[in-house]
Amino acid sequence: MTTSLEESLIELLLLPTRTTLLDQRLRYRKQEKHTENLKRYYQIEYGVGTGGTPKNSSDDRRAVVEQNMQGEQCAIDVYKRLLDTTRDKDEVTWKMVLEILDDEVEHEADLQTILEDIDMMKKL
Repeated sequence: MTTSLEESLIELLLLPTRTTLLDQRLRYRKQEKHTENLKRYYQIEYGVGTGGTPKNSSDDRRAVVEQNMQGEQCAIDVYKRLLDTTRDKDEVTWKMVLEILDDEVEHEADLQTILEDIDMMKKL
């Protein structure tokens, strides 16, 4: 029979493992999402993987970028809620989520710039 002290020590020993697994899962999901977004972009832009002919409509490109931007905004909302949940409770997870949130905000800004570039190209 384990005591509460032993259980606490076991929890402390397992915490880095759990944090590492969470970190790995988050990074894998992030890579998986970006891979899927790139795949969709190439399908629309070049007809890759669709058996179709290449498309060059700026409306199609804009739609893909807008969809990606919505995904980034959704991720930002989720990570903000996760920050609130882990604040003052799990510093390691909080810092990790903060780094991921910074990446998502940067991605959103990049996508906004791409949308502005698409609009500018339409005017030319």
